[in-house]
Amino acid sequence: MRVLFFTGCMMCVAFSAHAETQKLELSWNGAPVSPVCFSVLDPVEGNGPTQVKLSECSKNVENIKIEDNNRYALEYAEDGYDLYAINAVNGNDYLVTYIWNGGGSGHFSSGMLVSLDGDTLKLKERIPGGDRCNGGLTSLKLDGEGGVVATRWATPADFPYMAYGDDKGIEAYKDLEASASSCIAKVTEQDDELVSVELEEVAMTDEGWVNGYTYQKCFNKMASEQRLIKPVLNKDEFKEFTDEFFAQCVEKGKGK
Repeated sequence: MRVLFFTGCMMCVAFSAHAETQKLELSWNGAPVSPVCFSVLDPVEGNGPTQVKLSECSKNVENIKIEDNNRYALEYAEDGYDLYAINAVNGNDYLVTYIWNGGGSGHFSSGMLVSLDGDTLKLKERIPGGDRCNGGLTSLKLDGEGGVVATRWATPADFPYMAYGDDKGIEAYKDLEASASSCIAKVTEQDDELVSVELEEVAMTDEGWVNGYTYQKCFNKMASEQRLIKPVLNKDEFKEFTDEFFAQCVEKGKGK
């Protein structure tokens, strides 16, 4: 069984199960629950069911690949895979990161809080994710009161919406990079409220690439400088950074 998606695209599917020294299992009839069960609860299009019978979805369990104790993957002969990681267990509740690939470049993640009731897996909460840098999850955990803390990737073009709930006229792919390979920050939210933004090193700095976007060069400079001073920003500090981006990059750019 090939495992190239674990080693060949770590940025795409990297996430932490927050239980590296403890084996966490979600089993039925003596075998791990199949990743297919989570694909049923998280369909590609539209809203899926809120529960699934394990007797109907736990097929081919003998082919499940177990990685790092808490990650369970099932690959397909026609390419692609389904994978889930158990992040936390609280009684019969399981916090899971689910990732799927259809054979192309996308690695789509989402989070689920599920409960095991006999032979039925019930969806209690769905945590939004995305394709790699476009909102892909890097970690999930439970706070002390049962709430979900999610960390996901963001691109430069995500910053205005994260700060203001609006793009403020910034056009993705024209003004700032927004591709699934343009990770610039890890964003942590608790129960959908922004907690912190951790700036990552600017990786795509080719001058020809940077100059293809209206404000990317200015954004890169600001992000690199801020990262040296303080890479992890709280909600207020992040808004101040984004305010400064508009003042230094957008408004001054308009005056040229």
